[in-house]
This record gives sequence, C-alpha cells and structure tokens, in this order.
Amino acid sequence: MFTTKEVSHINTDVLIIGGGSAACRAAIEAFDCGASVTMIVKGLFGNSGCSLNVGTSASVGSWADPKDTNFTSMQDLISYGGYSGNQTLAKILVDETQDRINELISWGIDFDRNEDNSITVSYSAEHTYPRNVAFKDNSTRKHSYGYPPGIAIMNTLLDQVENRNIRVIQNSALIKLVKDGADVVGGLAVNYESDKLLLIKSKTTILATGTYSQIFSKTSVSLEETGDGHAIGYHAGAELIDMEVVNFVPSATGALPGAVFLNAKKEEFLHKHGINSLNNVTKEIFSAAIAQEIIDNGTERDTIYVDMTEFFKNNDLNTDNDIKSTQQGSLLDIVIENIKTYGTVWSQIVSSVPQNIPDPAKDLLETTPAAHTTIGGIVVNEKGETTVPMLYAAGAVAGGIYGHARPEGYTSMIPLVYGKRAGKSAAEMALKTKQKDIDFEEAYSCKNLLNITDVDTKKIKSEIRNIMYSHCWVIRDNHTLSKGLNKIQKIANDLNNSNGKTHKITPKKLLEIYEIRNMLDCAEMMICGSLLRKETRGAFRRSDYPELDNDNWLKNLRYKEINRQLEIYPTEIDLKYCKPDNL
Repeated sequence: MFTTKEVSHINTDVLIIGGGSAACRAAIEAFDCGASVTMIVKGLFGNSGCSLNVGTSASVGSWADPKDTNFTSMQDLISYGGYSGNQTLAKILVDETQDRINELISWGIDFDRNEDNSITVSYSAEHTYPRNVAFKDNSTRKHSYGYPPGIAIMNTLLDQVENRNIRVIQNSALIKLVKDGADVVGGLAVNYESDKLLLIKSKTTILATGTYSQIFSKTSVSLEETGDGHAIGYHAGAELIDMEVVNFVPSATGALPGAVFLNAKKEEFLHKHGINSLNNVTKEIFSAAIAQEIIDNGTERDTIYVDMTEFFKNNDLNTDNDIKSTQQGSLLDIVIENIKTYGTVWSQIVSSVPQNIPDPAKDLLETTPAAHTTIGGIVVNEKGETTVPMLYAAGAVAGGIYGHARPEGYTSMIPLVYGKRAGKSAAEMALKTKQKDIDFEEAYSCKNLLNITDVDTKKIKSEIRNIMYSHCWVIRDNHTLSKGLNKIQKIANDLNNSNGKTHKITPKKLLEIYEIRNMLDCAEMMICGSLLRKETRGAFRRSDYPELDNDNWLKNLRYKEINRQLEIYPTEIDLKYCKPDNL
C-alpha cells in the first residue's frame, strides 16, 4: 500500500483515459457541454496512439458519386465485416461522418487536392463507389511517427483541445478503475515522469486507450497500446466483444505501385493464392496469402521479399529526391518511414542499424504481415455507454461496430463520431450527478502486487509477444492455439505465484506489472475466443475451419469476468438493415 504523500489527488467531472482522436474529440465535446475535463495520456500528448497512422477517410460527401448513399456505404461496411457488426452503430457511424468532416473543415483542415483544386477521391477495395479522401497537414507541429492524413486530423484536434481549459496529464497511465458499488467513480493512474500515483475522482470516465496489438511481436501500432482499457474495463465488470479478431496489414514496409512479392526462392507467389492483381485486393486476403507463403516458403526470419524497384524506374525517382507529387510522395514517405523509424516491424525483423538500412529503389526488402488495429473491444451502445454505470468507451477500445473486418477509410471516422457521442453523454451524466466519495485506502492499495516486484518485465513482455506471433498469428488452428494458451496461462500463473523480495514497490514498477497483466488478459481472451470460433470470417482465419459458416457462427462472442474467471458466450446478431444473400 502507498502512503497519501505518494499520491496526488485530482477532482474532475469527466475523466478521459487516452490521447488519440477519440479521446480528444470526447474531451472537446465534454468541455463544450460545460463539464470539467481531465485527460490522462500515455506518452506525450499528440505522440501516442494509432490515430497518427490514419490514411484515407471514407464518407459520402460532396465529392461522392451521385448514385452513392449513406445506406450503400453502411452496407459495404457491414458486408465487409462478415455481417457480424452492430448495424445500429454502423448506421450512426456512416450517417454522421460528413458532420464530423465538416467540423474538421470548420477547424481549418484541408484535403489532398487535384491540379484543378478538386478534392482527390480514391477507390478502396469493397467500397461500391469511390468515396475515400485524404486530409492534408499544414501544421508546423512535429510528431515522432505517423502519416500526413492522420497527422492532419490529430493536429486539428490538438489545437482545439489546447484552445479549451482541458487539463492534460502526459506520461501517465491508468492502472485501475475505482468503483463505489457498481458505479465507476474515478481511476488510479501512474505518472511515470514523476514516479507518482494519481488518484482521480470523477463523476464519469471515458476509456479511449486504443488497441491491444502490442501483444504481438510484429505490429504497426504504438508501444503504448498494451490493452490497458480493455483489461481494466474487463476487471471493472464491462462486457467485451469480438476479442478474437485483429486486423493485419499485409506488408509491414508498405508497398509502392508495381511492387512484386517474392518468396525465399525469389519466386512470385501471389497467383498461387488466387491473387492475380493487387488492384483492389482486400488486406485480409492479401495478408493471408503472404502469411501462408511464409509458412510454406518463407525466409529463416519468417519473411518474404518485396521488390519495389520498378516504381522508381517508372517514376524516375530515388529516395534522395524531393518528391513533388502528393500521391507519390505520400506513398514513398510511408515506405521510408516504415523502414527507418525505430521500433517499426522492419527493425524487429532484422535489427537494422542506420548504415545497413536497404534502399527500396535498389534492394529487395524483407517484409511480413503486421498486427494492425485490433477489432475486439468493450461493448457500447449508441451513447458510448458500457455495461458498467458511469463508464464509457470510444475509439479502438470499443468493439462491435463493424464486425470482423473493416474496409479502408472508417478508422478515422469511428473515433470522431463516437468520441463526440461519448463525450456528450458522459458530460450530461456528470452534470446531473453528485460526486461520490472514494475509499482512498482501497483505491490505492495494491497488496496483491507487493510480492512480485522483482520480475523482469521486459523479458515477460517479449515472451508474450513471441507466443502470440507463433501461436495466434494471421492463420490459426486448434493445435497451435492450444499450445499458445498453455504458455500464456503459465506466464500468468508464474507471475501470480512469484515470490520476489518484499522491498518497497515503486509506481513505475507497478505500471510495468499492470501492463504485463493487461497484455496477458487480452492474449488469453484472443486465444480462447479463437479456439471457440470454428470458422473463417473477415480478418479471422482458421486453417482447420477454412470456410465461412453462417449457419453456426453468424454470431458475436462476448467476454466477461465472472467470479474472477473468463466466461465467453455467443450472442445473436440483429440483421435489421442488411443480411447475407443466402439468409
């Protein structure tokens, strides 16, 4: 237990955990509704989360085909996800995207445009019509990673947060929610800059903590995304959904137009997996093809090769040129960023040092699929309310909106639409609620962790990530999943039964242990759900059940902690607006 001298106390109407686009949009809305707002940001504000990595955004705006409609867009979203999405939430998402884009425009954002100044519109796989646009960044802010469209969105939101009296606490992370009976009344966080605990007393709390893709050794998401909101919400009593599913990007390095994918024998292979053209192939089919080829004919590092040299020959470019074309420049920037940025999948593959980084204009690159945004999350309604009173969720930590896969373009819209909704709902509830007292002794007691302070947290995280890569990757089966579950559960049991020295625990060490526990919780849910779902749907693939099974598995899996045990149960899907052709 910690003394009160080691804990800073904060009071607020609305507590928001996170610093990405969902958290920012929720904070803006809650403040504008009249509530006091405090944000707890893991990392530096504006330099954490997956919002910075956004590419295009999909909406039926003024740029859309005259025949396009919101209903068609919603059908595209639901069908792409295998009809396992929440159609009520999906319809709201599509119906409100243009309002959120208009809002960004009013706050100063602009689009990538053609030479005639018209908005550049692109077509993405499985969209009925071209409706994807990209935002242009005109800010002077500096970010440690990200792509121009995502940076543009985040910079616009950051400006709006900074223009309001919103308290932002950086380099801090939530480790538990504090409850009074059934109600969430605040949270306990660690400020790892000062190495102090923060006890935040709130009327309502919004989780906007992003994904749990850091449970994998090869991932495109930021280091902060260790499933904190998922696991903490789970232990607070929230129901979760679709935790067995994660999106993968086919190539960790990206791929420029004309790229050729080769196996370890330097043979082209995509045609063997039914892919004759990369134009409009879905990322799910593409990722599965590369993953299978790595299994069959991959390098000793579990990679394949990608040859992008033709792009540079055809465009008379090299990596030292100033790229004038926005479209070519953005693509090239992505590839170079993926190769050179510390912590990317490339460095995880070959542990490159700068002088050995290959040149995509001349060299073959090794690549592999990377875990992207996770699909599973906390169950929410149209207001962002969870199944726990006074607790809300928005963005990637919330699940169930679109189903088992997501076409390109909706990633940026989900946090904006549902961040606003959660912020409004949480603020309105807070303003009519009397703040409850907190049992301080219980709030910051961590007795169950006092005997495990000597564990090697870095080593354990690496073990978890390697297990999930080896046993719960793109293509799964009963045998490898079962072995992986045994290994994850052994780590959890060893952690719980460890007998370290009983010297005083520090808040920073406490955070590291909680991150491990969060990763273990999310890993166990993913593997257990994967064992239960016996089919292939969207981004979820089982080699021992390779077919879609609407008769038995057109269902969601829900996850809940009951008597400290994980319970998973299937629930029916309301096909209120659209359904598969064979039903």
